[in-house]
Amino acid sequence: MAITFGKTGVCTRPAERAVEGYSPRDGLAHGELDRVVYACEEHREEARTVWLAGLTAHALPRSATTTRTCGSFTDFTAPDDPAA
Repeated sequence: MAITFGKTGVCTRPAERAVEGYSPRDGLAHGELDRVVYACEEHREEARTVWLAGLTAHALPRSATTTRTCGSFTDFTAPDDPAA
């Protein structure tokens, strides 16, 4: 499994939410974690609907120790994975 770190969007505010994106697996909507994006409150909905398009999104409060900014992401899909 390849792990990719990156940034989407241009916002540089501190992230308030970690929004996880899951692809279905074995009939479960939350089957496999593919991507986590971090979002400020203003971009929380965009993270769910645009940055994680096609995935089932689940938002969590960010960890008190994270220093991520809005739009930062971690992608867990293989480069040739169609869910990517």
